[in-house]
Amino acid sequence: MKKERKKHLRRLRDRAEKRRAERHRDTVEGVLRIAPGGYGFVKTAGADGQEGEVFVPAKFVNGALDRDRVELEILPPRPGHPEDSARGPVGRVSKIIERTREELVGEVLAGGVVRPLNPRMPESVRLRGYRKGAKVGDWVRLSLKPGGGEFDGSVRQVLGRAGEIAADLDAVMAEFELPPRYGEADDQAALAIVPREIERREYPDLTVLTIDPTDAKDFDDALSVTPGDRPGVFEVGVHISDVDRSMDRLVALFYEQLFRILIKTKERKNQPFYPVHVILDDFACGCRVADFESIISVIRSRGIYVSTVIQSIAQLETKYKERSSTIVENCDTVLYLGGNDPQTARLIAERANKPVHEILSMPVGDMLLIQRGQPVRKVKRYALEEHCEVIDRASERREEMTGMENEGICV
Repeated sequence: MKKERKKHLRRLRDRAEKRRAERHRDTVEGVLRIAPGGYGFVKTAGADGQEGEVFVPAKFVNGALDRDRVELEILPPRPGHPEDSARGPVGRVSKIIERTREELVGEVLAGGVVRPLNPRMPESVRLRGYRKGAKVGDWVRLSLKPGGGEFDGSVRQVLGRAGEIAADLDAVMAEFELPPRYGEADDQAALAIVPREIERREYPDLTVLTIDPTDAKDFDDALSVTPGDRPGVFEVGVHISDVDRSMDRLVALFYEQLFRILIKTKERKNQPFYPVHVILDDFACGCRVADFESIISVIRSRGIYVSTVIQSIAQLETKYKERSSTIVENCDTVLYLGGNDPQTARLIAERANKPVHEILSMPVGDMLLIQRGQPVRKVKRYALEEHCEVIDRASERREEMTGMENEGICV
């Protein structure tokens, strides 16, 4: 009996301590930013002026919308999970202080449900009340009626059929508060603009190999050779269309042979070798270079350097699957120009030791330069229009190509 009584008293004491701890939990206020996955972050400011970030799991959003001002209850680490302390604070929404929006745009689905256009909004909203003739497949503007963690909505306006260009544009403009369509006055103002003549220059003597017809004014698929900054140095350009993928296999073969020949040439000790810099623009959108994850791991020691230009990590993973991480890990220098991809922002935030929301909200024109062994630096874009000498030098180099003979170049 004594043992049972002790156990009972211990349980009562534990319950009292738990209720006492819940009453004294820390709370913070801030603006909730919800990711497309449903989870969110709240930016906070500490007593020392340092900014912080609280993670809000999707199940603890509790009916709050993106950009709502909320009160968060900071959750203690879970018993038996020491990794929780290393991951940073976690909270749940205990109160919605200020609702930032009362309506959204979505597509009507079967069953009286609307799927919001904005991925940061709730996954679905139930239709209540008069629908104003809205049918399944229509874009509609809804007035929200939140409650109990779920959302009801009534139709305010039918925007048109989903899948029709005009209706799709109207839906995007209404959801993201973009300027409306051009009116008659805008059309008249546009007609009054005097077109400016654009000077076109002919360069018939440039060294260019193309499959385009002889009467083409612009070459979409071509190889070009221009002189470099120093004697004996040349720039070889591979020019392909970014919308026509018919040349991808040929270009992939070109890159495969290029790296193979460069590596073999470097390994011949009795043959001179200049350092080579390969710039791969739109690397994650164009052709897939075979075994590139292996190539980028070994070419540095051969004096071969690669700069890959990508729009997001998600695109790179789509093209190179699980091998994309090897490509990223072999890049000692990263220049981040900003963007909207949360996955890329998380990678940059980890490397730069900054909150994710700060990376996603970088002003246009700001960039982060991350170099191995050096502190992260915020840099500005190179204003080409302020450096006319660069433009003049590029023009002079093009002019020098006129009448120049191909001096033993084999492409």
